[in-house]
Amino acid sequence: MKRVLIVALLASAALIAQSFDRTKPPEPSAPHPYKLPPVFEARLLNGLTVVLVEDARVPLVTVRLAFHCGNRRDPKELPGLASAVADLMTQATSTRGFIQIVEAVDTMGGSLNASSGADHVAVNGSIESENLAPLLDIMADVAKNAEFSDIDLRLYKQNRKQTLARQFAQNSYIANYVFRQVLFGDHPYSHIGPTYDSLDRLTHQALVDYRNIWLVPNNGFLIMEHGSGRRCPR
Repeated sequence: MKRVLIVALLASAALIAQSFDRTKPPEPSAPHPYKLPPVFEARLLNGLTVVLVEDARVPLVTVRLAFHCGNRRDPKELPGLASAVADLMTQATSTRGFIQIVEAVDTMGGSLNASSGADHVAVNGSIESENLAPLLDIMADVAKNAEFSDIDLRLYKQNRKQTLARQFAQNSYIANYVFRQVLFGDHPYSHIGPTYDSLDRLTHQALVDYRNIWLVPNNGFLIMEHGSGRRCPR
């Protein structure tokens, strides 16, 4: 009986193998329809563009306060200025210390961080719908009133130089560094971060000036994916 069963299994396997032409990839299935959620856009009196995407599946709001600037707006003698602004702006403001910011966001069960890239500096956060207003207040404070204290700046320079040393020990970083210089030449896109010299030249005033010029309402977008199941006030 066992021998018969084995023979039957082998025969079945042979038939299955013959039914597939493995030289051809399988045909893809039909695409599933996807309907984008409603998108609402408005411009406030101060020039800030607000974009709201409503998705009622979860009671969570994802927020991004982004500004058109980034590395391409770094002065030629201060590459890495935008990334320094992003790294330091959540450390303290004129009304909140670092611990106050962290505890307030954690208590609400949210998250908050800042980021930068070639074309943007942004404050990002997520929170349950019921705590959206307090989070927006903190994000506005961070964007408008970052302190850039001397202590934070000095620590940032020390840490960033150590990071820079590790990066230049990696072949991939060096390759990207050289590639962008060859590709973009004198264009601001050619740099991917600070240099040791630019970190030495970085000052409190440079950070404040960058913020005051570029992190302003008429140069920004507030993008919210709102998941409360009800319309967000507009």
